[in-house]
Amino acid sequence: IKAVLQRGVDVTDTGVVFRPGERVDDVQIVLSNRLSIVTGSVAADAGSPAKDYVVVVFADDPNRWGPESRHIGSAQPDQRGQFEVKGLPPGNYLALAVEYLEEGQDRDPEFLQEMRPSATSFALGEGERTALSLKIVRRD
Repeated sequence: IKAVLQRGVDVTDTGVVFRPGERVDDVQIVLSNRLSIVTGSVAADAGSPAKDYVVVVFADDPNRWGPESRHIGSAQPDQRGQFEVKGLPPGNYLALAVEYLEEGQDRDPEFLQEMRPSATSFALGEGERTALSLKIVRRD
């Protein structure tokens, strides 16, 4: 989904409230076949490829953080040690790699704010493929 418009206003991230008996009209769903993909690898302290980690990719804008945000993605490495996050909307993002995450921590605004200074910044366009080289971020 690229956008959901109601009466010309983008409600993709804000949603629409449907009330009983209310007529809902002038809604458009805009689709795209251009899937964005963020790929890459992660290095351990010594510079060798890391094999066990979690990557979190999140919007640079804190207003886009939350439990149901489509502007946050996470991934673990595949057999080759590479990660892949698909389907993020275009925008400015931050990415970081950590050794582990607690359940739901990748969508916790406090955690994201704490890790923000250690994250790598990048821009992602519609249908764009972006490759990143990250290092494990140590947490105290």
